[in-house]
Amino acid sequence: VVFMPGWSAFAESSEAARAVESLGLVWPGTEPVASQTLEKIGFKRICAEVGAPTPPFVVLSEEEAGVDMTDPVAKEECIQGFMKAVADMNSNEKGLIKSIHGGGGKGTAHLDDPSDPAQVRAAVEKVLVEMNRSDGIYFEQKVN
Repeated sequence: VVFMPGWSAFAESSEAARAVESLGLVWPGTEPVASQTLEKIGFKRICAEVGAPTPPFVVLSEEEAGVDMTDPVAKEECIQGFMKAVADMNSNEKGLIKSIHGGGGKGTAHLDDPSDPAQVRAAVEKVLVEMNRSDGIYFEQKVN
């Protein structure tokens, strides 16, 4: 018997995979060890390193980097840092601000013009509010 997780954060969950396998069911998704050790930013870095096609991206915060989102000063500094990193890409190509902890649309914000500070701020704030965490955030250009 196969348990089909679909396309969602659940499908990428190593905990869900292990739980399904412990019930004697087949997990057709990503191997639990891969889901646990190879998150979205890590995968994009490997692609870039070996020359595999990947949309241009910039890491706004590493997975282990955390900001106290209840501290307004720290949160504002975080937002300003993310905005600067996107601006430093010097791009007006559409993209997404994304969290490696998101899935199913949560933790993702569309950005139509990365050169517009107001749009960048709104996208960054949306992801931070949805995820309530500042780690594992990146900007990725759209490819279509």
